[in-house]
Amino acid sequence: YQRRVHGDFLDDPAMSDAEINTSLDETNKLRAQLGLPLLSNQSQSDVERSKRQQKQKEAEKEQSKQEDAELRADLDKRKQKRLHEQSLAGPSLGDELKAKTSGSALSWVERSRQLHIEKNIDLDKRLKENKKEPQADYTSQDLSGLRVLHDVGQLDEGSSVI
Repeated sequence: YQRRVHGDFLDDPAMSDAEINTSLDETNKLRAQLGLPLLSNQSQSDVERSKRQQKQKEAEKEQSKQEDAELRADLDKRKQKRLHEQSLAGPSLGDELKAKTSGSALSWVERSRQLHIEKNIDLDKRLKENKKEPQADYTSQDLSGLRVLHDVGQLDEGSSVI
């Protein structure tokens, strides 16, 4: 029967802690002479306790991350709701239409015809402004200083050159 303590096997399971510490000190001296890392003298319960504490810290971190994500999601949801409510604030289209008109179909038809006439008048004005006089043909003065970089001999008959 062998019991393993900090990487070493012990033949006698009835060894006391003092004997284990003494053998640990002797082992560490030998390991130091050989250039190996020293063994710690923590008891098994200390190692387990530190592992539990580490796991608990990791669980707390994960839980706080989840809570942060939930808070962010809630804040985003509230922001979207607030923006939506702001976009709906003010008079509706129906309210604006009632304010502009007396509400009768005849007044709406008259207003539509008037808008159509105004748009046509604006369009006619823009078309008249955009009409330009046709430009005259090029003259020799327009072409002065222009250089041609190819020869007539370089052009093949029946081919296109850009």
